[in-house]
Amino acid sequence: MLLYLMVLLLSAGVVWIVHPYLVKFAFGKNIVDKPNARKLNRIPVPVLGGVGVFIGFIVSIYIVVSIFHLEFPHSYMFPLLLMLGMGLVDDMCDLTPHTKFVVQILAVLLLYFFCDLRIDNLHGVFGVYDIPMVVSLPLSLVACVGLINSINLIDGIDGLSSGYSIVVSGLFAILAFVQGNTVNLLMSCALAGALVPFFIYNVFGKRNKMFIGDAGSHLLGVLFCIMALNVLDSSS
Repeated sequence: MLLYLMVLLLSAGVVWIVHPYLVKFAFGKNIVDKPNARKLNRIPVPVLGGVGVFIGFIVSIYIVVSIFHLEFPHSYMFPLLLMLGMGLVDDMCDLTPHTKFVVQILAVLLLYFFCDLRIDNLHGVFGVYDIPMVVSLPLSLVACVGLINSINLIDGIDGLSSGYSIVVSGLFAILAFVQGNTVNLLMSCALAGALVPFFIYNVFGKRNKMFIGDAGSHLLGVLFCIMALNVLDSSS
């Protein structure tokens, strides 16, 4: 357990350090959420919080994986980077809903075909076990795209999406520990650690306040997809 505590603390430390620099960078490049009639913020607020969370998450995981020679599926980085990149572009340029929807589907297809993560077995729920590919693919698409958008839609109040995601990460960590799923335990601890300092900056920060942005909410969504699909796989 000390290893996973190390991941959590390392992730939190990285985000705590890089966050103020990302705030300065966002103001310098005008990557901010500007106030309007539909928004609660009265002044421009940087929206690179998701980048900081990703940096803390990925740096802590790869440091621990390298030091302790643990196995980690590197293929997960492709859908994560795709969602992070799409979200960044959306934060800067406001992509159309159609474009975002297409990229979300592409990310789920990467999970399905490239990362070998899919809903192909309900393990007896409703009496269903193995699911054929003709059903598994659309079911995985609907479930994962829905999950990604659900996280994106709750990102409207300070601390809501990050606070919710800290709780969900903790629940995934407990479930991973029970299942003996080291990959999920590693990811959930790293994510929780990265989100805690962001939550503090987001809710209580003044000079260094920052939003998680579409990049962050999409990143959280696809991470929860990965962990949820891993839970189903571990139940087999």
